[in-house]
Amino acid sequence: MKIHKHIEIVSSSLPVLSSMSERSRNAIQKTLQKHYLHVGITLIDTPNDLKKLIKRKPDLVFLGMKFVPEVSSMVHNEPIKYWISEHLDIHGIPYTGSSKRAHIQELNKDIAKDLMLEADISTAKYYVGKRGMPATWQNNNLKYPVFIKPANRGGGIGIDDFSIAYGQAAINAKVRSVTNSLQSDVLVEEFLSGQEYSVAIMRKPDSDGYDSLAIELSTQQEGTDVSFISSNIKEANSEVVLTVDDLAVNQQVSQLALDAFVALGARDYGRIDIRLDEHGVPHFLEANLLPSLIEDYGSFPKACKLNAHIDYESMILNIVDLAFTRTAKTPELVLQNI
Repeated sequence: MKIHKHIEIVSSSLPVLSSMSERSRNAIQKTLQKHYLHVGITLIDTPNDLKKLIKRKPDLVFLGMKFVPEVSSMVHNEPIKYWISEHLDIHGIPYTGSSKRAHIQELNKDIAKDLMLEADISTAKYYVGKRGMPATWQNNNLKYPVFIKPANRGGGIGIDDFSIAYGQAAINAKVRSVTNSLQSDVLVEEFLSGQEYSVAIMRKPDSDGYDSLAIELSTQQEGTDVSFISSNIKEANSEVVLTVDDLAVNQQVSQLALDAFVALGARDYGRIDIRLDEHGVPHFLEANLLPSLIEDYGSFPKACKLNAHIDYESMILNIVDLAFTRTAKTPELVLQNI
C-alpha cells in the first residue's frame, strides 16, 4: 500500500544555494518512494525553475533550500530573492519545516542573535564586520579570543583553524579572507570556552509540543587547546558525538534550544547549536532550520537516533507527516503497482 500523494524534494544543483546535497535528496527520495506513490526531485537554479514547480502543484514540497536569487551570479548579495516557502504559501502548496520569516532570521546570524537577546536568551557578545568597511573590532570591547565566521552562511562554510583569533592582525586577516572569498559580512564574537552541544528540535505528532534532543560535540583542533567544529571536520563527519548524561546540563541546553527555536519563529523541526561559557552557562551559537538529513551524518540525525532511537526512515517520515498534519491533509491509500 502506498499513499496517494505527490511529493517533490526541492534543492539546487548549485551548492551555494542548496542546504541538501545530491546524496541527501537521493536518500530522501528512496525512503519516501517506499510509502508515497509519486516522489520526485526538483532542482531550482533560477526563478523560472520555481515557477515550473508551482505549476505542477505537488501535494507537498520537501524543502532543501531557502531561496533562489534573481541573478544567480550574486546569490547571497542579490537584493531580489525568491523565497521558496513564501511562493509556496502564496500558491497554497504545503511544505516541510519553517516559513520565510524564520528562514531569514536564521540565515542572518546577527539578526538571530539580536532575537535571542530580545528574548533574554544568552548569546556571546559580538559585532558584524561589513564588507568593504575598515575593521572596527578594537572599538567593540570584546574579550580575546574571538571567533570569526561568515554572517550569512551555514554548514561550517568559512570556518577553519584561523577562525579563532587572539589579536587584531589575526582578526583582520580572517575578516579579509571571508569577505574576499565569500563576499559576505563577518560575525565576530567572543569565543565561548566551554563544551559545545547540538539540539535537534522535533514537533511531537498530533501535538503542539516539541521534543528537544541534545548531544554533546567534541573535537580537538591540532596544535591548540580549543575545540570547535570546522568545515573540514563537518565534511569528514569526524566530531565525537555523545549523549548528554548530566541531567541538569541536558535540561538547561534543551530548554535554551527550544526557547531559541520559538524566538526564531520556527516550526516542525530544526537544529540549535549551543556552547557553554567559562562559568558553565549555556549560550546560543546559531540555528539551522534545514539541517543535514543524511543517515549517520550531521547532528540532527545523530541526536534523533541517540536520544529517541529514531532511525533514518522514521525521521524522514516524521518530517513529512508533520507537514501534512499541519496543513490538515489526510493522505489517501492506494494499492501499490507491482
